[in-house]
Amino acid sequence: ISTYDDTTFAESLSAALGVPLESIVIVSVRAGSIMVDFVILPPAGSIKFKSDAVSSLERVLSLGTLDVQGYGAAVVTSFELPPGASSDVLILGLSLIEVCICSILFVFVAIFLVFY
Repeated sequence: ISTYDDTTFAESLSAALGVPLESIVIVSVRAGSIMVDFVILPPAGSIKFKSDAVSSLERVLSLGTLDVQGYGAAVVTSFELPPGASSDVLILGLSLIEVCICSILFVFVAIFLVFY
């Protein structure tokens, strides 16, 4: 761990994953080989990834190893990907189907209250 450097690792990881350097945030570093927890943020000015970027990251990370220049083969033990741009999340985290169901229920309740 004495040879580890956040900036160098983030630069190498950025190149290996094909994401901008400013998207990589190192969360923690632990001894035992070198274990690095990191987060990849969406591009500046955006709140989510494009679906093709998510697919690309998933393809690279699912291989299980990643060549990080200066650090050798990094073993990917786990990863979690956010929904991509193709996600149908609309309002308050509800999908289009959930919004439709809520709207239909609202109409039924409104009709019930008007006639009773």
